[in-house]
Amino acid sequence: MEGLSQLRPIEQVEELKAIIKDKCPEQNGDWLVLLLLGLGSFSIVENIRRRKAIRGRYIDNPEAVLDMSAIWLIPHNVLNGIAEAFNAIGQSEFYYTEFPRSMSSIAAGCSLVQLGKCHRKLVSFSNIQHCG
Repeated sequence: MEGLSQLRPIEQVEELKAIIKDKCPEQNGDWLVLLLLGLGSFSIVENIRRRKAIRGRYIDNPEAVLDMSAIWLIPHNVLNGIAEAFNAIGQSEFYYTEFPRSMSSIAAGCSLVQLGKCHRKLVSFSNIQHCG
């Protein structure tokens, strides 16, 4: 009896990958839809915040504090977090399908380099905020 853990010839593995790719729909664009929904929810919250500021005559007072909870930002942050997770998955899938097999470690490194650049920007922005 053949088990799933037995070694298979490359042709058989490639055939199985092609079957799986045909059966599974592409999910690389899902992150973009979620990102747009997150931005839409943020724009709605910002619109509500501005209306409250205008009604309360706080529009000319930049130091005014509105009676509005931070919970309003949860949908935006959740949608953007899920979109970022889908983006990372889709990006890794793209690198592995487009790069030759001999460059698979470079493909994994590309994702980590991008993550490192984002982290560096976030840390430098945080330092600027604390200094200013």
